[in-house]
Amino acid sequence: MKAYRVAIIAVLSAAAVASLGCGFIEDHFRYHGDKIVTKTIDVSDVETVEIQLGSADIKIVSGTGTDADFEIKKIYRASKKKYIDELLAESRITFEKQGSKLIVRQEGEHGRAFDTLARGYVRIQITATLPQLPLRISSGSGDVRIDDRQAPVSIVTGSGDAVVG
Repeated sequence: MKAYRVAIIAVLSAAAVASLGCGFIEDHFRYHGDKIVTKTIDVSDVETVEIQLGSADIKIVSGTGTDADFEIKKIYRASKKKYIDELLAESRITFEKQGSKLIVRQEGEHGRAFDTLARGYVRIQITATLPQLPLRISSGSGDVRIDDRQAPVSIVTGSGDAVVG
């Protein structure tokens, strides 16, 4: 019976500390918002699209024509206003054509716990409207969602979810 009481006290104490921590995080990251960037790329000379992501989430929708349209939403939370531009600049999505391949890549610094607690973080959500080209996606912890795709698709993901429908 005594062990049971100790266990209950431990669980309640942990819950109290966790709820205080959540309040700390909300208060600490006072500056928050989002920045949306759009990019259109002519893919008339592209045979394959390769997407390499870390923690960014991506949704692929089917399009027609010879353009690939990307909407990149960067959702930020920062402890100080001066960190916003730094955080946004460090979280980049790059586009590069190599021969007949379009490579979309997430670059930048992520995964540093101390820095995240000190300055803040950026979460990236991408919506890509792509013509029916073969698609290869590798993702670390980001989620991948693909809607209405007839072209070949290859997905490798770490801890993120992958939904093809």
